[in-house]
Amino acid sequence: MDDVKSNVTRGMVAQSLIWIVMVVELVSLVSDYFQYVLLQDAVNGNGISANAADANDTRQRMIGIVYLLVYIVSGITFILWFRRAYYNLHTQVALLQHGEGWAAGGWFVPIVSWWRPLQIMREMYVETQHLFTQRVSNYSGNISTVLLGWWWTLWIVEGVMGQISFQLSRHTTTVDDFVTSTTWSMISSVVALPLALITIKIIYDYAKVEHLMFALEPVVEDVAVEEGAEGAMAVGAKEENGEEELAYLSVVSEEVLAGLSEIKKRKISIFIKTMQDTDLIALYGNEQEVKLIDADRWARIQEQGIGDRFRVIYRK
Repeated sequence: MDDVKSNVTRGMVAQSLIWIVMVVELVSLVSDYFQYVLLQDAVNGNGISANAADANDTRQRMIGIVYLLVYIVSGITFILWFRRAYYNLHTQVALLQHGEGWAAGGWFVPIVSWWRPLQIMREMYVETQHLFTQRVSNYSGNISTVLLGWWWTLWIVEGVMGQISFQLSRHTTTVDDFVTSTTWSMISSVVALPLALITIKIIYDYAKVEHLMFALEPVVEDVAVEEGAEGAMAVGAKEENGEEELAYLSVVSEEVLAGLSEIKKRKISIFIKTMQDTDLIALYGNEQEVKLIDADRWARIQEQGIGDRFRVIYRK
């Protein structure tokens, strides 16, 4: 896995686009209210002039097009920031629950999209807080997950209401139908405003601490291992000079090592140094990956009931 990549620009762009969405959402809410008043006049028998109806339809159509465009662009920029943030966490924390691709794909997979992004966001907050608490001296930050429940609840509610409003607008045949559709649209906009504010806050809070990852040395999380190397991991093996060879040095074959990039080789050296200096546990879930985690994280994995997916290959 490569080194940490800057996510500052993506975070700023995502926040800016969400602010723009908020402005358009407010304009849409006001426009919907004007339409609601116009429809109420029709319901009360006051009648609507052709010019007023045409002006209302044109205004609503233009606002709808602008909103759709900025919403799509905003969604893209948020997902780009989200995936980069999860990628960066992968460079520093072993055994995250999902691959980095899920930070993007999780929004589009049917059914899974109802919970996967929240899982990843919560994991980002929890694991980043734990990472800096353990590895950054005098770290005093605290990124709380308190808002995440509200964020996801509002996202689901707003999505459901938006769909209801959209479906109603497609099948309107009477004035009462238009009134109902417009009402649902206004409610959706009211929910979307605090959702946007909380989303901006979530990006801002995480961005405040994410840059600290640049001060950390990368941890090896995906070192290819020699096929059938399990037998080479016996503790107490002796080198020709009589010194004891540390078990974890046997997990990488010379052939594999020769084909690795300089970045990967540097990460392996950091892996070895870390294993010598601290109390860590190395595990792997298959014959192709070596994972490096600390005792606290291993305890949490055990609590989650997924410890059987991994096997301890070295414990200091």
